[in-house]
Amino acid sequence: MSGLWHGANWTFLIWGGVFGAVYLLEKGAGALPGGKWTPRPGSPGHVLLAGKTFLIVTLAWVFFRSAGLPQALDMFRLLVRPAGETALAIAPATWTFLGLFLASDLILFDKRFDTWLDKRALPLRWGIYAILIFAIIAFAGVENFPFIYFQF
Repeated sequence: MSGLWHGANWTFLIWGGVFGAVYLLEKGAGALPGGKWTPRPGSPGHVLLAGKTFLIVTLAWVFFRSAGLPQALDMFRLLVRPAGETALAIAPATWTFLGLFLASDLILFDKRFDTWLDKRALPLRWGIYAILIFAIIAFAGVENFPFIYFQF
C-alpha cells in the first residue's frame, strides 16, 4: 500500500513490495522457535544485521528514485559493471568515505557525536568539522531534485 500511495508506477510498487516482503519475512522468522535473536550491540551479529538493513534500504531506494523500471535496472547493472572511466575513478573515494563512516560508527556506537567531539582538542575538533564540510560539499551533487511530493 505504501508503494501505491507514492504513485501508480512500477518502481513505487516494487519499492513498497520490497519493504513489505522484508517485514513479513522478519515477522515470520521472529515467530519461529528461537527466532527472536537480539545480538549484543557492537558484536559481529549486530554489525551484520545493520549491514543487511543498510543494503536492503539502499537497493530499494533505487526503485523509489528511478523515473522508470528500465532506469532502475540500468542502475543495478552499473553497480556490478561500472560504465566507463569516471565510475572507476570515483570508486576509491567512495570506499574510503564508506570505511571512515563505518569506523566512526564502531567508535561512536551508543554515544552522542557532539559529546564525544567536545572532549577532543581544538585542532582535532576543527579538523573533523572541515572534513565533514568538505564531504557535504563533495557529495552533495549539482543536480536539482525537487521534493518528491511536489512532483504530483
